[in-house]
Amino acid sequence: MAIIASVPESAARLQERSQFTRQLLIGFLSAGALILSAGAIAVVVQGHFFVHSMIVAGLVAVICGFRSRLYAERWCAWALLAAAVAVPTGVMVRLCMRWPDQAWLVLAIYTGVGLVALIVVGATDGVRRMSPVTKRILELLDGAAIAAVIPLLLWIAGVYDLLRNLRLG
Repeated sequence: MAIIASVPESAARLQERSQFTRQLLIGFLSAGALILSAGAIAVVVQGHFFVHSMIVAGLVAVICGFRSRLYAERWCAWALLAAAVAVPTGVMVRLCMRWPDQAWLVLAIYTGVGLVALIVVGATDGVRRMSPVTKRILELLDGAAIAAVIPLLLWIAGVYDLLRNLRLG
């Protein structure tokens, strides 16, 4: 009791503030993962930019998967992992609805990619420590995926065409 009495007034609610900050982090990250997933699914468009929008959706799923390993808070990691699964699932559903006669092919590709991902995760389950080279390669892949999303979105949105056709004067 004497220790608690000696704590300065400003630090007395440190535990309460820490808990509140943790809840805010979980809430903001979960909401962000939900919005990111919905946006990545919604960006898949038919036509000329179909391949580009599929790449954006794939990159978002990869980014969420990579970023999920950074959080010590398990709820944050689970939110990002859920987004990494929700994006390809949502894209698959959208493609099946768009081309119902080709749904078997979409489901076969989705199942194959899911099995490969499961095998990779299962194969790396016992690995507790990565070599510095492998860690650096994964960091570079993560950074490249993040850096590639914005230019692709600008391309899909037609910003580059707008700037190219802009006439001053």
